[in-house]
Amino acid sequence: AEPPSRPISRLVALCERPGGVTAVTTVGALLAALQETATSDMGARLHALCRDLAVCFAWPSVPLLSCSTATHHLPTGTVITLGLIADLLLSNAYTFGFVPPEGGRIAVSFSALETTFELTIEDSGLLRRATARRRGDAVTIASLLVGQLGGWIETPRVVAGSRCIIILPRHANRRSS
Repeated sequence: AEPPSRPISRLVALCERPGGVTAVTTVGALLAALQETATSDMGARLHALCRDLAVCFAWPSVPLLSCSTATHHLPTGTVITLGLIADLLLSNAYTFGFVPPEGGRIAVSFSALETTFELTIEDSGLLRRATARRRGDAVTIASLLVGQLGGWIETPRVVAGSRCIIILPRHANRRSS
């Protein structure tokens, strides 16, 4: 069975059209306007996202989704943007990393290190290099959004599946705890 359509899929489709990257940049600029106002809990946002995705992608023998994060308050714009990035990369892992009814695992973690925040999304599905075009589009879009936050993405080589590590300097998020 095909997984249900996700709102993030519409963002991906938009980005694949001419001018789509401009749309993502505009979204990033709007979210940046929220940077200096309020803070939100990144851990709570990721746990809610994982619960929603587990329901949305409720296939038989679905890959196990785990979420490991503690409470970290960041500017609301950063939390929204990281939530979009996580949704995009997780949906991509479910959609292109596994063939139903294949099982496996998908893991999300968020941590506050001394000088950076790190959001890691990894899966044990199909090797990203083997499905580069489809799985790579999500990383490209995520990179644009991460750039809006002053961060970067690392995609270390793995034996199977994929791993994306989103790194944000803490100094760019002065209102964080």
